[in-house]
Amino acid sequence: MEGERVIIANDKHTASIYCSNRVVTTKYTMLTIIPLLLYHHCQRFMNLYFLLVGCLQLWRDVSPVDPWSCWGPIIFIFSLTFIREGLDDLRQHRNDKRINNRKYTVILQNGEKTVKKSKDIKVGQIIELKSDEECPADIVLLASSNEDGTCFISTANLDGESNLKERTAPHQTQKIYLKNKLKNLMCFLKCGKPSADLYSFEAKLYFSPNDNSFNSNSKKQQKNLNNSFHDNDLNNKMNESFDKSNHSKNNHMIFHQETINDNEGDYLPLTKLQLIQSGTILKSPDVICGIVCFTGKETKLGMNSVKPKVKYTKIEHTLDRMCIGVFITQWIIAFLTGTYADYINRNEISKYKYLGFTSGFNKYQTLVIYVRFFLLTSYMIPISMKITLDMCKYVYVIWIERDRKMIDQERQIFANVNNSSVVEDLGMIEYIFTDKTGTLTENKMELKKIAILNDVEETVYGHSENSKDIYDDQQLMNDIRNFDRNVYMAIYVLSMCHTLKLHKSSIGSVDGVSPEEKAFIEGIQRLGFEIHMKSDIFKILYHNSIQKIPNNSQDFIVSEFQLLYTLPFSYQRKRMSVIVKSLNDNKIFVLSKGASDKILNISDKSEKIEEKFKNRISSFASFGYRTMALSYREITETELHQFHNNVENNRNDNEKLESLFFDIENHSKILGSVAIEDQLQQDVPYTISQLRKAGIRIWMLTGDILDTSIKIATSSHLISDDGPLFDLTKIPMNITTRDNLANNMSKNMSKQLNHSVDEILDSILKFSKENGTFYLALSCDGENCQIENILTNKKFVEVASQAKSVICSRATPKQKALIVKSIKDLGKMTLTIGDGGNDVTMLRESQIGIGIVGKEGLQAAFASDFSITHFRFLLPLLLIHGRFSSYRTSWLTQFSFYKSEVLALIQIFYMYFSGFSGVSFLHSFNLLSYNSIFTLLPVIFFLIDKDVSDSTIYLHPFLYKDSQRSLFLNQRTVFSWMIRGFYQSLSIIYFIFHFYDIDYTNNEDGSTISLDEIQQVTYSALILIVMMTVVFATKLFTLYNFFFIFGNWCLYVLLMTFMSYLNSFSQSLFLFGNRSTNSQIYNINLENVELTKEIYLIMLRVLTNPIHWISIFTIVSVAIFPPVIFHILLQILLPTRAEKLREQELLSTQDFQPPYMVNCDDLYEGSPEQLLQLNEIYHQPSVFETANDIFPIFNRQIIDKFI
Repeated sequence: MEGERVIIANDKHTASIYCSNRVVTTKYTMLTIIPLLLYHHCQRFMNLYFLLVGCLQLWRDVSPVDPWSCWGPIIFIFSLTFIREGLDDLRQHRNDKRINNRKYTVILQNGEKTVKKSKDIKVGQIIELKSDEECPADIVLLASSNEDGTCFISTANLDGESNLKERTAPHQTQKIYLKNKLKNLMCFLKCGKPSADLYSFEAKLYFSPNDNSFNSNSKKQQKNLNNSFHDNDLNNKMNESFDKSNHSKNNHMIFHQETINDNEGDYLPLTKLQLIQSGTILKSPDVICGIVCFTGKETKLGMNSVKPKVKYTKIEHTLDRMCIGVFITQWIIAFLTGTYADYINRNEISKYKYLGFTSGFNKYQTLVIYVRFFLLTSYMIPISMKITLDMCKYVYVIWIERDRKMIDQERQIFANVNNSSVVEDLGMIEYIFTDKTGTLTENKMELKKIAILNDVEETVYGHSENSKDIYDDQQLMNDIRNFDRNVYMAIYVLSMCHTLKLHKSSIGSVDGVSPEEKAFIEGIQRLGFEIHMKSDIFKILYHNSIQKIPNNSQDFIVSEFQLLYTLPFSYQRKRMSVIVKSLNDNKIFVLSKGASDKILNISDKSEKIEEKFKNRISSFASFGYRTMALSYREITETELHQFHNNVENNRNDNEKLESLFFDIENHSKILGSVAIEDQLQQDVPYTISQLRKAGIRIWMLTGDILDTSIKIATSSHLISDDGPLFDLTKIPMNITTRDNLANNMSKNMSKQLNHSVDEILDSILKFSKENGTFYLALSCDGENCQIENILTNKKFVEVASQAKSVICSRATPKQKALIVKSIKDLGKMTLTIGDGGNDVTMLRESQIGIGIVGKEGLQAAFASDFSITHFRFLLPLLLIHGRFSSYRTSWLTQFSFYKSEVLALIQIFYMYFSGFSGVSFLHSFNLLSYNSIFTLLPVIFFLIDKDVSDSTIYLHPFLYKDSQRSLFLNQRTVFSWMIRGFYQSLSIIYFIFHFYDIDYTNNEDGSTISLDEIQQVTYSALILIVMMTVVFATKLFTLYNFFFIFGNWCLYVLLMTFMSYLNSFSQSLFLFGNRSTNSQIYNINLENVELTKEIYLIMLRVLTNPIHWISIFTIVSVAIFPPVIFHILLQILLPTRAEKLREQELLSTQDFQPPYMVNCDDLYEGSPEQLLQLNEIYHQPSVFETANDIFPIFNRQIIDKFI
């Protein structure tokens, strides 16, 4: 084996040379958090811009304002951002610590046991794993508490498969375990290098010649693995869920394998059937032991995982583009104004001799004037936007984690946010990639219905008005009591034709790889039967008292059978059969179960029986049930003897064996069919339907087999009858359709096409253009890894992206991530959702990863951006939280640019009145407090706003497309905000200098109106304009909006009045201390932080002059009302869908109708049933409406008056 490693059991040197078993899913450590955060944030243009402006402000000859007005907000805001991301990563550290500190029992060389944490487990150590424990590393199974050395594990965390897998310990080590619990075990393991392939493992287990645990007889003939004669073929051609189907329960079908000798001694070859991967969960027996071969990042699970990425939202990428555009605009403005200013300084300044300036500036002064004009416009990109968005994200997180509609009432588990940076992307999802097991399904199967065929008629149990399933069907109870032959033959098939192990006769005491077979056994037990299996003998009893059938309360034996042969499931036959002999009458039967079409192929039937059978299968399928057909055949001793001889003579010829199986199964009699319900999670079909209406395409990526995946997709309405299903399972691709969709196919497309991939994809594209909706199904064989080759074809990705749904089965974790990446690379917004460790890689690859807190561990929940408990919670998470967060953040982003643009343009327009001197019109303290204080609170509390109610979105999920298609933030909306800002800044500067011209230069007391007063009036008008813009943009007024919008004006007046009384802000810092001493200690140049000196007593003079108040309200009216009137006219003439529905909401509120009755005839896509459902589900108060959960200081009764 290339790159093989040698692992000596319980050897300290072996343990020291391989990697640690510590699990790390975090992005940062204590040493790397600051450098990495700086590196990642400096990759964003906006952050680099702020640092550039901050450095230029330190240039005293250039800066028109105090540098602290820039650096103060930079330090404060970047600190908050780092703290927020640090707290997010701290959560991941705690989750990792929880996993790494799980305790396991380690067996030392002397047989003693010690307890170690998962992170301390080393390669070569022998660990003891107990039932329901998760395996901490990749181990080779050495022994089991079962005498035969078998165990059953759940690999749902690894490959997504719901069925249990059987593993078998080597006979030698199992014997030692039963003898002395692996005391003094001397062995070493040779295995290949770590591999990401989940389905491959080869190793050699060598035993020391000094190990007295083995005798010569045990070395000559080892019962290694109880493989059937057909196992080698299955390992290559069958999926693992059926690998153990070919394990016979009798000695006729078992062969023995001897140990092999090489230059290093006797060794035992090991395969994947002895490997228990990290992340799998032991289901039975109580205890197993294994030697650790791979740890940490070298495990199968670790090799399939990827490092967590720093994710940025779509809005943040848009922000960077906007910042680049504004940056270019700033330099254009700086170039034009600076050039004209330089011209004036060179040629016109000599006219104003009283200023004392000289003409003929040098190159340095020319550079200074350009940079100064750039800094005057630097406020066009608001640094406060970062803290605004971060505070909004924090509130979004609180609302998500406290939403009552996303609480698991049974387990009392709330939704959780692990990454608050990507909340807004929840409103822009275009593709959802979902796991199957544990995500769409509950992984609980139940036998619901049985259909029995005879020569005359068909009897269906559990399918009548009086019975919903077989367990309350009185006719079935009567037929069982009356010994109906066909009913009992069906029970025999279900009781014995399986690969399960029955420990007890009670319900739930079943181990095996097939959930369907477990459902059969448990269903029969619920009907009152007891099934006992010992060796190859089946004993079936019927217990009347369980069903309380009158006049007969004694147990009696129904029948006793000897199992002679097991004919395992194969993909060619798609059925399984057993040959049994009745010990009551010595009759021999071949009992078969499998796919309906394959059972028909081996059955003798009339056209009438075949028609009834097909109709029943279709009827069961239409209810979303998984179906299976049953048949039996009676054979003679001669036929059995001939079959036995033929099998022995052709044991190594797989094709011949398949033919022999067919011959012995052929000419069977159809018994009927059974229906199994694979229970979906609550409201999964409804959730998928609503998400589809919201414009989201949904893919299923699962490790399960394709047939099961398609059945689950059908029952969950992921695929339906509105289009054909193209099955691209094999290469070259064969395009086929399901039987129930064949009528939707065109004649040309219904034929199998064995052409090139491009030709087939062109055919699908042509079909799509002509017929519209279609679905794709693809099986990614984990062993052949075909999917990587398929996804290199760009045309395939193009075709798949247009499918309504795509089903990808047998996908490994890396293949799942590759599929997600292929769609993400098209520029699409992707969301992945899963519950197992096998989903972690794709959760990290997509823009949004959501982990389900399921029953198979918490790895997905810990590694995801969000965690929820049920798939149905995607509706409130995306449609409500996602859409509203996108709506609010989009508005806040554009509004932040708008208010900063108005401020910057006022500075630029002032240059016309100041001779392009480059000085700042507004004072440093006003510039510092504009974005950080006086316009912050009204903006933040816009995040309570909603353009439509929650119920309206649930009833009209197409409203989600507004955020999905970036209707809230695009070039048109940005341009409209910029035009508004330009108009308002021009209005302010025009009217302010029109009012305060030569005729209005004195105050009431006769004193001269100073430029400081004019700038303060301008600043006051600007603050009021920003506040009124928020008022007219708000659609849902609450007490908080009212308080923080209008209360903000009071805050402005009071704070500015207080600050204007301070001669110097720096002096006020040392009112109670020794200024000189403190300045020496902290080495601060206090003259550079005198922010309030320029506004001394200015606000008091403004407030006492009625001319200033008249000016303020006039300017505000002129600046506010034209844009508002234009917007109202636009809503009347060209309303959006949301605006139409909002109008309907207002009308329904006036008529005292509940909000869920909102309807708009030309937009309505619901049904009366949906209205009733909304009445029951969504009439509860929303988390947004329950504001006292977040702000408990206010009385709820008062709040209700304003909501």
